[in-house]
Amino acid sequence: MRKDDNDAQRSPYLAPNTSGDWVVLKLEPDSRFWPSTQTTRIATRLRTIILDHMEDPIPEEVSGIDPDGTPTTRPHVAFIPLPYAGFPHADGRILGIAISVPRSLKDKSRRAVYRAIGNWEKSHAMDKTSDDDMAIKPGLKLGDLYVSRSVGPEPLISLRQGTWSRKSRRWISVTPISLPRHPGSLGRGSASARAAAWKEAESAIMLSCEHVGLPRPLKVVASNDPFTPGSYPVTRYPPFMQKSRKGDPIRRKLIHASITFEEMVSGPMMIGTGRFAGLGLMHPMPDDGDSES
Repeated sequence: MRKDDNDAQRSPYLAPNTSGDWVVLKLEPDSRFWPSTQTTRIATRLRTIILDHMEDPIPEEVSGIDPDGTPTTRPHVAFIPLPYAGFPHADGRILGIAISVPRSLKDKSRRAVYRAIGNWEKSHAMDKTSDDDMAIKPGLKLGDLYVSRSVGPEPLISLRQGTWSRKSRRWISVTPISLPRHPGSLGRGSASARAAAWKEAESAIMLSCEHVGLPRPLKVVASNDPFTPGSYPVTRYPPFMQKSRKGDPIRRKLIHASITFEEMVSGPMMIGTGRFAGLGLMHPMPDDGDSES
């Protein structure tokens, strides 16, 4: 075999800088009634819990906040509710939550995350007044979530990291992508104005891919409607607000997308400005001639 062939075999597949190790918390059966439309609220609440159990100073790679109080531009820990989606008959219920630790995190930051999770688990183990697992209370009328760490082989396919990391050229959004810039009105105005807005949305999605270290996609198809069972139309999601680096509130446009790359890409893949709060979670899809493994 030629040297070039050996080098090609050793070359890793492309992967976004959001990929890394997951700690998966599975929802107890009585808590599996939350729809993925509540993704950001659940992710935000879990982030608060983990930071509350972390020793000071909290690394910016964990908090996502620079020392000056502005959002960091570096990859940091993400909190990703995992819905039953991407399969026939999927119903979109959240079955668990992944705490995603990017590969780029420094060892000190990585240890801080795992210690905080352990501290949370220990605080409940020592609480003799409570007979529940760890509880997440997003403050919604739907009730509380009760979770426990997933250990060993996971029977629920949506909670397996491999489900979301399988290599593919085509990826579809399970939760909508939060665009880094507003594309304009997608449903109002003249036909040419709407076409220009949709083109701008697709361009913003391409930019989001490049922002996480991926190549510019060959093709992007944007839609208000989902591309897969178990995903919801963007109109079912509450408004997603973020602060700009100047501190001003911004309402982000949410959009679903089907994204095709020239090369095979492995995940897990989260793109868009809401990728650290469960938005823009992408599911790999088989293409003609692509491997299912």
